[in-house]
Amino acid sequence: GFGLLDPIGDSSERMTAAGEIGRAIQREVAFFSQSQPPRAQVALLNQQLLALRQQLLSLQGALEAAEARDAEQQVVIENLGQRLNSALAQRVEELSRFRSDFFGRLREVLGDRQDIRIEGDRFIFQSEVLFAVGEAALGAAEHVERSVAVNAEGREYFVYELSAMGLPFVPTQGNFMMVEVGEAMRVYDALLREGVIVRPVAGYGFPRHLRISIGTPEENEAVIKALNELV
Repeated sequence: GFGLLDPIGDSSERMTAAGEIGRAIQREVAFFSQSQPPRAQVALLNQQLLALRQQLLSLQGALEAAEARDAEQQVVIENLGQRLNSALAQRVEELSRFRSDFFGRLREVLGDRQDIRIEGDRFIFQSEVLFAVGEAALGAAEHVERSVAVNAEGREYFVYELSAMGLPFVPTQGNFMMVEVGEAMRVYDALLREGVIVRPVAGYGFPRHLRISIGTPEENEAVIKALNELV
């Protein structure tokens, strides 16, 4: 501590004591400045440390959130892969079961036939089977020729009868006639009740016509008879 100046001393003594006190105060101030930083510097450092700590916490939170998202996405990808593999395995199993059932039924139907065998997923035919098919094709050609002749006779019959009835029709070389009957839907319903099946063609731009197929002579006569009673 420092003593008080003696008011009774002379001026030279007071000046000497004041100088010593001033020098002592300067030494104390210098020592304080060297031993610890000023309060403003301490406060600034504390603020900087706090801001740095907050940035570190924010970065850590962002890193943890990113890791959590990556983990969730990995789980989703793994689950999707498992589901796809399961669905694929199920489809393969269904296909295998279908093929097994299909060829199993064929084996039951074919029985002990020696001309047709099933090995795995292949059919093995004997040559006699192919020759039989060729014979059937020749028979089919003869059937086609007979059908063409019957159709031509039926077409001539319709042309004659429809002309006699005064019903317009579209000339054709096919196996049906397009006949104008007026109220097509009324005639269609009436023919249907008589057991005669024809076809409306309003959707093709012919609202007053019916499509009449050329059949056997008996079928053609039934159509003409029903038309005579209705139009």
